Amino acid sequence: TVFIRPDEILKIGVYSWLLIALPVVSYLVTHPSDLFTARGTELFLFFGPAVLCVGILFKFNKIINDKLIRLDHEREELQRRSEQDPLTRLWNRRGIRTRIDDLIRTNKSAAYGVVLFDIDHFKQINDRYGHDVGDRVLCEVAQRCQDALQDNALIGRWGGEEFVVGLYGVSHQK
Repeated sequence: TVFIRPDEILKIGVYSWLLIALPVVSYLVTHPSDLFTARGTELFLFFGPAVLCVGILFKFNKIINDKLIRLDHEREELQRRSEQDPLTRLWNRRGIRTRIDDLIRTNKSAAYGVVLFDIDHFKQINDRYGHDVGDRVLCEVAQRCQDALQDNALIGRWGGEEFVVGLYGVSHQK
């Protein structure tokens, strides 16, 4: 059994048809006297409009493929948004869990560590200075953590003022 991708089926069908139709149409165009015979007229009326239809099919195929590519990009963007905290731009709870699970699944022999921490007295910052300042504090903590962490660490916002760091490939040295 031969498997053909759906986007390739149209192309293969059109190319196969063109192998048959183009020589006939080319012959009729280069030998116009044969065009006015009964068989020539029949062939031209059959293959002529079909050549035009093939061109239209190619255009529709391109439009559909372009839309599928755009939809795939939109799906990727929605996926990213569903896993990213909009304030800090860190992974959110869903995103960090997915990344940590993927690391554990693909690197079963590596050592792992998870650190969960929060900002002490954060409610007092919000109450005293307002939520805009509290948001800036969260963003600053997120940025400083990202700057301090190495390539073998992931960080995410667990919720509120809580953050989680996933470490992988760490040694057991004290």
